[in-house]
Amino acid sequence: MANRPTLKIVYDANNFPVSAKCFACSEEMPQGEPRITSKEENRKWFKAQFDLHKKQKHPREDVNQAAARIVKEATER
Repeated sequence: MANRPTLKIVYDANNFPVSAKCFACSEEMPQGEPRITSKEENRKWFKAQFDLHKKQKHPREDVNQAAARIVKEATER
């Protein structure tokens, strides 16, 4: 079963969000520049980046389309 586009945030030992990626395609979300030092602002930044990512990479994509796209991308590499 393919994964749905979902935001996965990785936290450090101090519960600070350090990175984020799309669970469906594993694309990393960009960091804020300059680096964001507030936990809440960093989470908001990653969420906004993920929302843009979903609109660009996963518009109206159902699970079967996501699986087909991931397989196609993997075979093209």
